Amino acid sequence: MSTGIKQAIELYNQAALAKQQGRGYLAEMYYLKSWALFEQAGDIYYVNAASALNALAGVRRECGNHKGAFRSAQKSVQIIEAHPDAFTSAEAEVIHMQAWKLVKDLLLFQEPRQQFSPAF
Repeated sequence: MSTGIKQAIELYNQAALAKQQGRGYLAEMYYLKSWALFEQAGDIYYVNAASALNALAGVRRECGNHKGAFRSAQKSVQIIEAHPDAFTSAEAEVIHMQAWKLVKDLLLFQEPRQQFSPAF
């Protein structure tokens, strides 16, 4: 395992810990760095890159950054669609489904909420 992959895994784990501790901004930075390293490694690590982006989207959504969360989820989907050969395992399929669920949920959140007046 290369040094970059080891570092990406460590950053991902640090992000998860920061998220648990309620340190969203720090978690966001660690997920971003982890994603970049996984994507740079390519090949089977595209799955990890998409997973890091899904986690980043979750942190951003929890912090109220819905546009940023949407962009992260969209990027995850783009990676998945650009590298279908890397997403053949059951674990990879779960990451794929998570990405699409995030996109759907965030799209629904962004839709203007209609105001209904009660009909009496």
